[in-house]
Amino acid sequence: MDLNLHIGLPKTGTTTIQEHFLAGAPGYLGIHSQGRCLVSDKKNFKKFREIATRHRFLSRYEVQHGVDKWVQLVTSLAKKKGPFPSLSLSMEGMSRWYLYDQSETRWPVHEAGAVIKGFKRVRPLPAAEFIGSYLLPAWKKKGRVQVLLTFRNQADWLASLYAELSHGITGAGQHDFETQVTSILKKSDPAIDWWGFVQDLRSFVGNDNVKVLLFEDMGAPFFWRELADFMGLQKGTAEKMLAGSSPRENVRGSGVPGIWTVSSEMKFFRHWLNSCWPDYFLPGMKKSLVSVVARLEPKFTFLPARWLRRGRTIEVTPALRRLVREHCSESNKALGLWLGRDLQALGY
Repeated sequence: MDLNLHIGLPKTGTTTIQEHFLAGAPGYLGIHSQGRCLVSDKKNFKKFREIATRHRFLSRYEVQHGVDKWVQLVTSLAKKKGPFPSLSLSMEGMSRWYLYDQSETRWPVHEAGAVIKGFKRVRPLPAAEFIGSYLLPAWKKKGRVQVLLTFRNQADWLASLYAELSHGITGAGQHDFETQVTSILKKSDPAIDWWGFVQDLRSFVGNDNVKVLLFEDMGAPFFWRELADFMGLQKGTAEKMLAGSSPRENVRGSGVPGIWTVSSEMKFFRHWLNSCWPDYFLPGMKKSLVSVVARLEPKFTFLPARWLRRGRTIEVTPALRRLVREHCSESNKALGLWLGRDLQALGY
């Protein structure tokens, strides 16, 4: 029984894939918003996610024990509700990188704004290290572990991610966006090195067990067929997506190519509560309070948001796009050679 992992990136159609493609498929481990998955216990899923994304800051025993426990849980469920030829899991958080010497993971775009000093990311990709060092040993007697990555050209990906996180950026707008992108390029942040992702994963799970699909191909039939084949799904699942009836989720585009809408809301108190309140202390009360704050905060921060924001949209200008493409050209060229495709026409 193989384990097929889709580990992101975010803003590459991951929610659409999870909610409308994988949901309800045999052997899907979830989590799904309506519980249409093999594992409906969000507590166990969250525990596995925290181990997978923070393993460098935990003891080897703690991580391996947690992984072994999770593997035992999902395989026993598969025996009861199966049999399944494979299990599938989609968790975009596994594609995040640690900040060096910090016990948290971050995307290249920072919700705190452009001024982030003194950080550095260390290769290999944390997910690759976790899969190779912990998940593979726990799963090796059951079958293969395969990994799927979904990529998007870096310029559009950074813009879409920035727009998604803009509710937590005080001065969200064009100036802050360009400042952040410039900082990412100057630091040679490996979190936008797509070929580096592939290399790190191949070194642990092997070349034949890594698959890459591109966001720009989502409208093409072969995208969904290859995704269904890799995730071990029935052909009919892909045909449903090809019918074009499934909605796109979490779209932040403005409807104009190259322009994204900045959130009109701010949710700083929600983020502050989440970061400062330990998960082990009255978790039920924390969840309820965060939920209430998330609903009420935008109403109280509407006017401050208007005063603080420098713009309602951000744009990937031709100059900025050129800058990002030049910086990522060698990485993208290597990725294209591995895929057997010329990626320049897709914006890479």
